[in-house]
Amino acid sequence: MEGSLMRSFLRGLDFNPIISDKATGEQEPVVQGYIDKLISRLHEQIQAPDHGIINSVKWYSYTTFDVLGVLTFGESFPVS
Repeated sequence: MEGSLMRSFLRGLDFNPIISDKATGEQEPVVQGYIDKLISRLHEQIQAPDHGIINSVKWYSYTTFDVLGVLTFGESFPVS
């Protein structure tokens, strides 16, 4: 019974506004800004004195965290 109730609930949701061309188009500049920042930071790290060794997983995680924060909450997370 619980499964059918959940399916009924999910069928009633309208996901179209979330993933519409207009909605995604409005978010593109935000995401692009973070991608540009990521690329800039990677260039800085590659040219650093430690011979360009970077932890790309760390940088991709930071970027993903920032993008999801802005898209979810409408603002970036404070960094101390």
